[in-house]
Amino acid sequence: MKKLMLLAIALFLGMGLFAQVKFPPNKVIVIIKGEKNPTFDESQFPNCTFYYTPTIKVTTEEVKEGGALSATRAIKKKAGLNTTITKAVYSGEPKEVTTLQDQYYFDSNGTLVGRGRHTNNFGNINIEPRSKIKSGVEQADYNTLSKEYVKKGNTKKQAKKYPKDFEGIFYVGKEMNKDFEVQDMEGNKYSIKELVKGNPLTILTTVDILPEYDYNLIKTNVMSEDTGAREEIDAINDLKYVIHYFNSITAIENYMFGQKPYNLNANFDR
Repeated sequence: MKKLMLLAIALFLGMGLFAQVKFPPNKVIVIIKGEKNPTFDESQFPNCTFYYTPTIKVTTEEVKEGGALSATRAIKKKAGLNTTITKAVYSGEPKEVTTLQDQYYFDSNGTLVGRGRHTNNFGNINIEPRSKIKSGVEQADYNTLSKEYVKKGNTKKQAKKYPKDFEGIFYVGKEMNKDFEVQDMEGNKYSIKELVKGNPLTILTTVDILPEYDYNLIKTNVMSEDTGAREEIDAINDLKYVIHYFNSITAIENYMFGQKPYNLNANFDR
């Protein structure tokens, strides 16, 4: 009986990490810039809902410089892999989406209640009305934010007005200033402004999925016993040149839900 209990515990632990928050977000919206890459497995991120922007076109260009990149090339060469390293280049509309890199927190009314600089940083979320992230403004960590909106169900008081000449999309204390259309995996179209409404706390983030990259390699190499392949994937996962902020949604699954997408551990700040 004792052996069976130990086996059950081992199997449970093997399914993922323990979530490190008491009140996870009610919804996580992930916008993929561009069209779907058929090799990327969304099911690895069971708590994220993915949407695509096919009106944004994605191409890649080679990145040739950088000390860290040299080390990555050496690892790939040792593993017998292509040593070319590329980064995504975006064009099309909505133009503002092509440059989004932050994390955005919304209450049930669709009001932006917080904004974080990186989607794997849950310790410094700006909550003061601002159009950009700046140091020296009022901040909160995720646990404080989630108690306010998930546990208590509160909503944020609207800021009086946008700043003069404000033309962006996101301003803490206001609803989104502009709307744009996204599509789910089946091609159904949605207003992003409506998607962020209706839940006590919704996180909106973006991730760059390169159209030319075979994401099956992540599964193959991470699960492999080949040391070179493991090193190759670890190095790539840490480089935004190749998978820009891929670590961010891994961190959300790790930290907030106790999951390990692609069997990866994320680096995140609390």
